[in-house]
Amino acid sequence: MRVTDTIASSTEPSVGFPSRRLTMASTVMISTLFMLTGVGVALLGAVLPAILAHWSLEDRGGGLLFLLAWIGSTLGALASRGKPAGSVARGALLTALACFALIYAGHDALFPLIFCYGLGLGITMTSISLLRSQREAERRPQEMNRLNMLWALGALACPTLAEHALRTSSIAYLFAMLGCCFAVLVVWTVAVEMRFPSPGIVTTEERGMSLPPLPVLLGLISALVVGVESSIGGWLTTYVKRADHSVAGAVTATSAFWAGLLISRALHSTSLMTRLPTRRIFRLHLGLVAVCTAAVCATRIGALLLPLAFFVGFGLGPLYPLLLALVLPRFRGNRVFVMAGLGSAIFPWMTGLVSTHFGSLRAGLTVPCVAACVLVLLMVWAMRYLRGEATALR
Repeated sequence: MRVTDTIASSTEPSVGFPSRRLTMASTVMISTLFMLTGVGVALLGAVLPAILAHWSLEDRGGGLLFLLAWIGSTLGALASRGKPAGSVARGALLTALACFALIYAGHDALFPLIFCYGLGLGITMTSISLLRSQREAERRPQEMNRLNMLWALGALACPTLAEHALRTSSIAYLFAMLGCCFAVLVVWTVAVEMRFPSPGIVTTEERGMSLPPLPVLLGLISALVVGVESSIGGWLTTYVKRADHSVAGAVTATSAFWAGLLISRALHSTSLMTRLPTRRIFRLHLGLVAVCTAAVCATRIGALLLPLAFFVGFGLGPLYPLLLALVLPRFRGNRVFVMAGLGSAIFPWMTGLVSTHFGSLRAGLTVPCVAACVLVLLMVWAMRYLRGEATALR
């Protein structure tokens, strides 16, 4: 789950920095840290075959790793308190320590460390969103879109970074590199970012108390959208490696998935695409996701998995941002983010459970496939609900 949308509104102007050079340096360093969170989130899926081999886990164990990481990330989003710069430092420090500990972790320590890893990433992502939202109050939508693009770039780079680990089933150097990068940025945050005061904020919940609570239907859709993305993104490398028996094929397919997601979001951020009716975008993209996810499960031809992975990512790209754009102005609180976090935790875990039960990851991927088909039906009802709700407000 990308938490760049869990932002608060600033009641003060953006915080100024003593010099333009320091302002630019801060932007570069914080942007780099946010891009690293994209690497961190995508890393588990990219190196999952190596993780399963290194710790002798079944697919059920891999699913549990995803569950713990995403629960940690969701709790991290809720645990971001106090000044955002200090919270960034705490989250990055926890992530760095978890990375270093994972290098030497045995089987029993793996699961709690993965939870701490997700917790640190969740705190870091949310706190950076808050920090940049305050400092770029006048350009908040553009800044949040830029952060989302950086996150996707980090995720896109992850399969290439993980290629050596997949070939050697050795992941220690990856966690060491990631831990060192987070540690360097902890030092920067403590030395520079925490020296500048942050303006007071008014949370989304405080600002929207007059709005109705999130309906169950839209909460369920949030969970399904992010759940499908997390399941496919998390298990795709393992699935293609088993089907194609090739590390290069697995890396390329996973890169294609993240590239499709990145290109789709970039395309839908243009003024031309924003003119299209939201209902039409949902219908086209959900249909593409449902068809291509089913094709991924059905095909036994390894060469087809590359274009299918791209189109699944392309179809998923704008769905969650568009859903937030529909939900946040209409309903109170942060339940949409909680539901999205639950979906991102539960669906990859269920995929692993089903895979272990039937002895086939192809069977496991029917979980996101069925979820995508259910999404198509639920979105039809949701569009009718929102249209009726908008009519009632006139």
